[in-house]
Amino acid sequence: MTDYRVKPALASGAIFLILLTTVSCVTPPPDTGKADILATSAFYGFLSWGNKALFNNCWGMGLLKDAGLAKSTVSYDPATSTCDWSWSWPREAVSELKGYPTLFVGDKVYAPPGHDASTDPRFPLHLPLMQSLWVTGDFRVTGSGGFDFAFDMAFLEGPSSWPSAARAEIMIWLDASMECPANKEGDITIDGFAYDIFVNTDWNPVVPYLAFVLKGDAFPRRLPIHEFIRTGILKGYVPADAYLAAVELGPEIWWGRGEASVRDYALSLNGH
Repeated sequence: MTDYRVKPALASGAIFLILLTTVSCVTPPPDTGKADILATSAFYGFLSWGNKALFNNCWGMGLLKDAGLAKSTVSYDPATSTCDWSWSWPREAVSELKGYPTLFVGDKVYAPPGHDASTDPRFPLHLPLMQSLWVTGDFRVTGSGGFDFAFDMAFLEGPSSWPSAARAEIMIWLDASMECPANKEGDITIDGFAYDIFVNTDWNPVVPYLAFVLKGDAFPRRLPIHEFIRTGILKGYVPADAYLAAVELGPEIWWGRGEASVRDYALSLNGH
């Protein structure tokens, strides 16, 4: 869940300096004779290819007694079309969300300086122009501690990705080691998969939070994102004329360790 009340503070002070000094740190790929593997273990490290980007978005180091114990790595292997995440965080300040290293397509809210342009000219997407929005991929997740692996979408009042423009947030939890910290509001079946619905309007009354938590152990190979959005509109949490900033995917990390991957990840808007 994106905290639209707190995270703007990350753009000031010491954390801002950390971002500036690490955002371009990319681990040199091994010399294998194959296509280069993109990887970074730097907090706020940024990788991009095509219309996609990986942002190693971790902000909770200051909550730890020894920030050096926190590890997060993101990578992309073009030879196998696979994005990978791995993380390890000590069991400290366990109630505080510490990071969301994210794969995204679009105009990410809280993108690092120098990378604030949309990765795809179709985003921010005006919802009245959306007929269908599908994502496909082969998802794998394993981990322990406190985490979820989820899609995240911020909805804006206009075609600007400034955090102050946010008016709603939808998450789709594919896996988690913990309960969703929101209020259960029923369930729904979308494209043959069942989800619990959770809502919270207390964290930020201007940005209602709506989460769909997948039931069972089987991951879908494709998700009709438009159906989740339309459900949010019908329930009154997402304005029908809002703009979707980006479609993001990754682990939200409170503590613990884990690994995740997605192979052949693709996004299709209105059949393209």
